[in-house]
Amino acid sequence: MPDIPLADLASPAVLARARKIKLFLMDVDGTLTDGGVCLISSTVADGSGAASVSEMKIFNAKDGQGLSLANTMGIQTGFITGRRSPAVAKRAEELKVTFVYLGQAQKTQAFEECVEKAGVTAEEVAYMGDDLPDIPLAQRAGLAISVADGSDELKAGRRKSSLCGSVLHSALRLSRQSAICMAGRAVTLRQVREVPPQ
Repeated sequence: MPDIPLADLASPAVLARARKIKLFLMDVDGTLTDGGVCLISSTVADGSGAASVSEMKIFNAKDGQGLSLANTMGIQTGFITGRRSPAVAKRAEELKVTFVYLGQAQKTQAFEECVEKAGVTAEEVAYMGDDLPDIPLAQRAGLAISVADGSDELKAGRRKSSLCGSVLHSALRLSRQSAICMAGRAVTLRQVREVPPQ
């Protein structure tokens, strides 16, 4: 597939917002994963003792490459998620994610803390999510991104200059076909399109 010119990916207003981004925050479940929650139970062979339950999350390696690229370009990154998960903490450590907020039923405070600690304004923040708890953060961010299968409410609640990434699991997937300029440098997103306001 040929390279897509940057101007074909989004409007000039969206690209201008993307160039200002210094902090990229995102949800995890349904954004960096496919949204499934895999709970694995195990019991002792003889049936005695309590069963234990562990959680498994599947992250896409290409998403990790996108986050690594953002870090290389000097864009700080952060996870704000409603679940507490050692798997998310480990993935964040591997990817050198700057801010990690787990177990956040109300995500707004974590968003505000990230903005303050990063020393940026809300206009310099991109936020990517997939569902209802992400709406307040998407509305605050200078650039709001929804994964392709994000909730209609999230897509409808985003600002006029929001983006929708059309990819299977996440809008972070690397692709040579497209790029969004952030801070004057390219962070790639596959098949990004502007979603008209409703």
